[in-house]
Amino acid sequence: MIWLKNLWNLVLGRGRMDITRRVLRFFLFVSMITLLLSSILALVGIFTTEDKMRAMGERLGNSTRENVTNWISEREKEHLTQLVHEKIGTMDTIFKRISANTKRLSENAEDILSAQENYSPKELIHSKSLEDGWSLSLMLTPFAVNNLDNLRGKIAMAANIQNNLKNTALSYMINCSVYAVFEDGFEFIVDTGKDDMRSDYFDNPNPYLEFDFVERSWYKNAKEENDVVISDTMLNAGASNDDPIVVCSAPIEVNGEFIGVTGMGFFVKDVAEVYLNTSIDESGFCFLMNDSGQVIVSQKSSGDLSVKDGFPDLRASSEQSLASAADKMSRGEKGLMLVTVDGEEYILAFEPLKSVEWRFGALIKVSKVTAPADAVALSIDHQTEDFISRTESFSLKLLPIMAVSFVILLAAVSILSKKVTKSIVTPIHQLADEVREISSGNLDKKLEFHTGDEIEHLATCFNAMTDELKIYMKNLAKETAENERISTELNVATNIQQSMLPHDFQSHANFEIYATMHAAKEVGGDFYDFYLLDENHLVITIADVSGKGVPAALFMAISKTILQNFALSMKTPDDFSAVMTLANQQLCKNNDEMLFVTVFMGMLDLKTGEFVYVNAGHNAPLVCRKNKFEYLDVGKSCMLGIDEDVPFPQKKINLAAGDIIFLYTDGVTEAMNTTGELFGENYLREVLNGEDKSESLEILLENLRKAIKIHAGDAEQSDDITMLALKWNDGEKK
Repeated sequence: MIWLKNLWNLVLGRGRMDITRRVLRFFLFVSMITLLLSSILALVGIFTTEDKMRAMGERLGNSTRENVTNWISEREKEHLTQLVHEKIGTMDTIFKRISANTKRLSENAEDILSAQENYSPKELIHSKSLEDGWSLSLMLTPFAVNNLDNLRGKIAMAANIQNNLKNTALSYMINCSVYAVFEDGFEFIVDTGKDDMRSDYFDNPNPYLEFDFVERSWYKNAKEENDVVISDTMLNAGASNDDPIVVCSAPIEVNGEFIGVTGMGFFVKDVAEVYLNTSIDESGFCFLMNDSGQVIVSQKSSGDLSVKDGFPDLRASSEQSLASAADKMSRGEKGLMLVTVDGEEYILAFEPLKSVEWRFGALIKVSKVTAPADAVALSIDHQTEDFISRTESFSLKLLPIMAVSFVILLAAVSILSKKVTKSIVTPIHQLADEVREISSGNLDKKLEFHTGDEIEHLATCFNAMTDELKIYMKNLAKETAENERISTELNVATNIQQSMLPHDFQSHANFEIYATMHAAKEVGGDFYDFYLLDENHLVITIADVSGKGVPAALFMAISKTILQNFALSMKTPDDFSAVMTLANQQLCKNNDEMLFVTVFMGMLDLKTGEFVYVNAGHNAPLVCRKNKFEYLDVGKSCMLGIDEDVPFPQKKINLAAGDIIFLYTDGVTEAMNTTGELFGENYLREVLNGEDKSESLEILLENLRKAIKIHAGDAEQSDDITMLALKWNDGEKK
C-alpha cells in the first residue's frame, strides 16, 4: 500500500530531508502520539466513567435532598407559624366575647339593683327536665344558710337577672356555667352541661346548695381588681373529673359599693375545641399550655405532651429540647424550635394568647418534611445506576470501533500530511503573525493574502472586523459618557425631589403625622406637604401630577411651591377655598404641555379639632372615628391646570381626640398584581380597619405598604405610591 510505504519512509528518515519532509515527519509523529494518547485517554475515561458517574449521582442526590428539604422545611414552618397565629386570633376573639358578655351581665345586675322601684320581686324559674338543656340553681355560703329568711327579699329582687343568665348561657354552643354572685351570700348559677345540671339541681333534694364561693379565686380577683378578670386555669369545685376550667368574672357595684360578681365558667377543653379540630397532617398535632408549663389540652392521648394526672410542669421534662421550648412558651415568647417528643424529632411553632395566660403550640414530624427529598434522591440514585449500566454496555461495543478508527486515521494522516503542510500550515503561520500585530493594538494593520481559499476569506474578515471594531469603540465611548451624564442628572433630580418633601415626623403635643413616597421611576409626580400656618393651624397636602418622569417632577415642584405660597398668605380659615382657586389659575397659565394635578388640602385647628378641606379631583381620604376607617365625603371637583374658572368649595368636619385622617394617591388603590387585579378602595379600607390603631402612624403606613407589596407580588410598580396619615390629639393632653 502506497500510504504505508510513505509512512515507513517518513519514520525512518530515508530520502532527501528538506524542510517540507521535516515538517511532515514532525506532523506525522505528533499525530501518531496524539492518536495514541487519545486512545489511551478514551480507554481510561471509559473505565473510570462508572466511578465518576456514581460519585456525581451521590453528590446530586445529597444536594437535591438538602435543597428540597430546606425548601419544604421553610414552607412547613411558615404554614405552622401562620396556623398558630390564626388560631391565637380566633381564641382571643372568643375570650373578648366572653369578657363582653360577662361585663354586660354585671351592668344588667347594676341597673336592676340600683333602680329596684322599677322592678318587682321574682320567683326563680327552674327547668323541668334535662332535655331543656339548662338548669337554674340557688347556692348559699355557710354564713348565709342560717340567714336565709332574711335574704329572701334580696334573692327575689335579684332574681330579675335570671333570664339574662339563662339566655347568655344558651347563646354558647359549648357547655358553660353563668353566675350571679352576691356579697350577702347567695348565688344564681345557670348550667348547660348535663353533669352540672344533675349535681346542681336535678339530683339535689334541697332547694339550695351550700358552697363557699367567696373563697374562690375568680370571686376575689374581680372584687380586688374591680374590673373584668379572666382567671388562671383551675379545677372545677366539686366536679367528678380533673378537667381544668377557666372563669371570666366582673364586679357588680351599686352607688359605688361592691355587692357581688357576675361570671362565666367553661371547661378549657371545650373552649379550645377550635384548636383540637385543627388538622395539620397525619403526623402533626396541637396542644395548649398554661404559664406554669402545664399541658392543659392536647390532641395526644399519651406520651410527653398528653394531659397527665396532676398536670406536671413541662419545663422539668427530661427531654432537654422540650423543656427549653416549654420555658420559652411560659415566658410568653413566640417562635419555632426543633424538639424531641416521645423519641421523635418535631418542628414546634408556638405563640401566647393575649386574653388569657395560655400558650398554643403546633407540631409536625421532621421525617414528614424530609420524606419527599429522600424520594427524589432515591430516584436520582436509580437513574444513575441505570445510566452506568448502559455506559458499560456501550463501552464494550466501542473498543473494536476505536481500533479500526485508529488505523484509518493513521493512514489518512500519512496521505494528507504533505498537502496540509503546504496549503494550510504555512499561510496560517503567516496569518497568525500579522493578527498578533493587530491584537497588540494596531487596528490600522491590513492583512494581504491572495490564496483564493478560506485563508484569504479569513484575512478579509479580519480587515472588516478591525474597521467595525474601531467604529464600535468610538461609539461605545460616546454612549458610555452620555449614559453616565444622564444617570448622574437623574440621581441629582431624585435627591432634589426628596429634599423638597418634609421629613420632620417628630411627635407633637397635639398631633402625630407621618408620610412616605415611593416613586415608580427615578423621579415622580406625587408629592405630600405639611406645615404650620401658626401655632394653632396645621396644613396638610397630597397631590398626583399626570404623567411620569422628569416632566411630572418639574410640574410637581411648581404645584407644591404655588400651593404653599398661597396657603401661607391666607389670612383666615375661610380663605382656604381661595388658595385652591388661585393656585388653579396660576397653573393654567402657560400650561402648553397640558399637564394637570389632583390635589387634596386640609387645615386642622389644633385647639378645636375642626378640619377644613378642599378637594381638586383627588381620591377621597379615609377618616378613622371610633376605631373604624370610612371614606370622607369630598364631592365631585375638577383637577388643577384644566379650567381657570372652575370653583373649589371648601368643607369641614370636627375631629375627636385620637381620630386619624389618611391621605393617599391612586398608586395605592390602582396597584396591580400579575393577573391585572387592582388593590381597590374596599380592600384599602379593609386593611386599615384590620390594623391596631394604637400603634404609631409609621407602623400603620409600613403595614399598609407591606399589604400592597403582597398583593402586587412579582408585578412591577406602575405608579407612584404616596401616603400621609395625621392623628389629632386633644391640645390639652400631653
